[in-house]
Amino acid sequence: MRDDFYRAFEDKYRGSRELILGRLEAYSRFVDPLLSVYPGGETLDLGCGRGEWLELVTRKGFHALGVDLDEGMLEACNELGLAARQADAIDFLRELPDESQVIVSAFHFVEHISFDQLRSVVEHAFRVLKPGGLLIMETPNPENVVVATRYFFLDPTHTKPIPPELLAFLPEFYGFARSKVVRLQEAASLSGKESPTLHEVFEGASPDYAVVAQKPAPLEVLRLFDEAFRPEYGLTLNALADRYDAAIAAANRESVSTAQEALKAASRVGTVAERADTRSRQAAANARSAAMAALRAEATARAAAEEARQAVERVQHAEADASQARQALAAVYASRSWRLTAPLRWASFQFQLLAQHGPRARTVALLRKLRTSTARTAVRWVDASPSLRRWGGAIARKTGTLGLLMRLYQHGRARAHGESGLQARGVEVPSEMQPLTPRARQIYADLETAVRLLRKGG
Repeated sequence: MRDDFYRAFEDKYRGSRELILGRLEAYSRFVDPLLSVYPGGETLDLGCGRGEWLELVTRKGFHALGVDLDEGMLEACNELGLAARQADAIDFLRELPDESQVIVSAFHFVEHISFDQLRSVVEHAFRVLKPGGLLIMETPNPENVVVATRYFFLDPTHTKPIPPELLAFLPEFYGFARSKVVRLQEAASLSGKESPTLHEVFEGASPDYAVVAQKPAPLEVLRLFDEAFRPEYGLTLNALADRYDAAIAAANRESVSTAQEALKAASRVGTVAERADTRSRQAAANARSAAMAALRAEATARAAAEEARQAVERVQHAEADASQARQALAAVYASRSWRLTAPLRWASFQFQLLAQHGPRARTVALLRKLRTSTARTAVRWVDASPSLRRWGGAIARKTGTLGLLMRLYQHGRARAHGESGLQARGVEVPSEMQPLTPRARQIYADLETAVRLLRKGG
């Protein structure tokens, strides 16, 4: 009974035929040199499936044959005209003659068989390969955490993952000259990425790997393959983990450096804040001192205002007292008793002067005063009567006495006007000169005028 389950499963989860053909090109550097050693050599593909490898090596010029138990998988090979048989792959390998093949391949085959069967495959592959021939075994890579814990068990026919170290050891044990672990299908973006994420560490290692082993051959044959066996291929879990650890360490160092810079900045900010706090405290102290000074100044101003108010009150009281005194004195001067007693006061004052200065001095003073009074009276008559001045002037001119009369008039006018005459000439009589007689003040005024004239003249 035919069952197409596994072909449908492969079509869904292994990938398209074009995708697989592109991936298989990675082996060209290993198999191409064989064409120069064994042109058109025979190759055997164990578990050939849909026949992608058969198609690739046939195109290159090899005679390829595939074997598989699944009839549904072989149908794809038959549709393309590829040589494929339905048979048990291990049994078929055992029946091949020695040194009949140049390549024995097993793509995603070894994880389906037991370890004893795997040993048998490696042992018989060594037998049937020609010198320098290649054994290629590709399988899921358990170094990829997601593959090892999830995708490997997606295929129900898988038995258990095979570590690369174990699969590489088997060819060495059975006599192969050399073997190479070729890790495959990792994301191209991860190849040079120095800071993978944790997710990329878990699933970024090469999902598949192959062990390519070469049977001993003459040195000139082996040298043709040196360039293929020399490089390291793909990404290991350790490499990604080391990159991740290095990135974390770098990030930690950067974080520590940033934290240290932040601490330094915080310290600088703290110092600035401390200085600002000191300045603010000093400013507060200065403000308090200024406030106290302002309060003291305000108190002083209030005290001065109070003193000024009291002084104003005292002045007002003094003015009131002076006003009352003036009113009282005016009332005394206006009273009848003051007028009636005026002759008595005058007589008493004259007796005091007589007792103080003597009879002779008082007599001279009275005569001078009488003369002054007479001169004032005559001057007032002349000043008050223009007709008298004209009449008197005409008589004086006729009699030749005009000059004498003018001198007498000027002398009487000076006697009559006294202080006002001096002031008219711009002479200020000091207060200490006020007790002098009018004649003495006149002499002082003449002297003062002479001094001024001398100063002006140089």
